Amino acid sequence: MPMIIDSHTHLDNLLHSRSSAASRLKQLLATMKQCRVDRALVLADVPLKPREQMLSNEQLLALIQPHKQLALVGKVPLKMAGNAAYLKSVRALIASKKMVGMKLYPGYEPFYPHDRRYNKVYDLCEQYSIPVMLHTGDVMESGVLEYATPLHVDRLAASRPELKIIMCHMGNPWQLDAAAVTFKNQNVYADTAGLFYQKLNKHAKFFLHRKIEEFVHWNEKGEKLVFGSDWPVTSVKDTISLINSLHFSKKEKHLIFCGNARKLFRLR
Repeated sequence: MPMIIDSHTHLDNLLHSRSSAASRLKQLLATMKQCRVDRALVLADVPLKPREQMLSNEQLLALIQPHKQLALVGKVPLKMAGNAAYLKSVRALIASKKMVGMKLYPGYEPFYPHDRRYNKVYDLCEQYSIPVMLHTGDVMESGVLEYATPLHVDRLAASRPELKIIMCHMGNPWQLDAAAVTFKNQNVYADTAGLFYQKLNKHAKFFLHRKIEEFVHWNEKGEKLVFGSDWPVTSVKDTISLINSLHFSKKEKHLIFCGNARKLFRLR
């Protein structure tokens, strides 16, 4: 079994439980141990509902910093994309290597990936060579699918060939659109996070088997796919099992489970 890096986890209260952030952290660490996950990236979230509170970049960092197997992927909400003070704090986290990537949420927030309001954020990511993770595909709550379809990423990728981009969720259910964008643009990747809700049933497994294999075959190899689970929304164990059940070579599985993430996020 290759090293496993889960490039897509959360510590915000996405399941609306009564547990504290500290308790959710313990659950994540226990899940990693149970599933033999070596490293995990924790993504900062934006609110899905009015007045909903999410942990800030600094709050998340304070939670995970004692645990060397965890790393922070920070956020810049749309309303902060032009806020000089906020961007200064983000720059400081990136420069000190306390933030290894950026997560943006088109679909959950009303903007396309190529929105000029995010130019300063993309400049930062390019300057420090960290990847930007973009929500693509299905949305919940009051999200709008139009902003999150994978083909919108192509315009951004083509205009910024030095910007490393990861399309979260493989654009699910538009995996072939995502495959076309990753094949065309050397700087674009996709992750396997959140392809099903919580437990994987046989119907979703049948659908996803075909879609993931099509994605990898379209790209000819596994170098464009990054493993992520979307814990706690999706089962880590089931996501690992799904990838392991596919007809990929050992080299392709190594790239998917850890090789691509280590390169993109410059993890030791």
